[in-house]
Amino acid sequence: MFFNERYELSLAVLMLYLGCLDGYLKLNTGWAPMTLVRDGLLFAVVGGILVRKAFRHERLDLPPLSVW
Repeated sequence: MFFNERYELSLAVLMLYLGCLDGYLKLNTGWAPMTLVRDGLLFAVVGGILVRKAFRHERLDLPPLSVW
C-alpha cells in the first residue's frame, strides 16, 4: 500500500479489510494487538500519499478544519 501509485485502490483495500475482516479477526482470535495491524495499514496508506506528494512537490489540499 505504501508503494502503490493509485491511493484510491489502497483506500479501497483498507476499507474492505475494516469492513469484512477487522472485527471478525479481533473477536475470533482474541488477540489484542490486532489493532496494530489496522493502524499499520492506515499509516502505510497515509505515509505513501504524503511521501509521494513531497517527492513530486505537489501541493497537499486539505479540508478546512483538518488541522484540528
